[in-house]
Amino acid sequence: MYYVYLLTDGAETRIGCTNDLASLLHDYGQPPYFTFSNRETASNFAKYLKSPSGRAFIKSHEFIDLYLLANALQYAYEKSVSHGHPRVREAS
Repeated sequence: MYYVYLLTDGAETRIGCTNDLASLLHDYGQPPYFTFSNRETASNFAKYLKSPSGRAFIKSHEFIDLYLLANALQYAYEKSVSHGHPRVREAS
């Protein structure tokens, strides 16, 4: 399994990808994270969140609890990938 996580430190949000959930939870408590079975999909999702569009979406929803935001983003991403949306299509 691969995990994309969001870490917030004041105004800064760091986004990363790991396959070691135990270390992530040990080091950072319970940050919002997304679970993927495929490394490439996790990496593509992390890249999206780091893009200007992904950052703008995260920033525009600061009032939402990050855990809820994480679930909403994962659902939207998985839905768009399953429909072959050209901007978030998985690399083949």
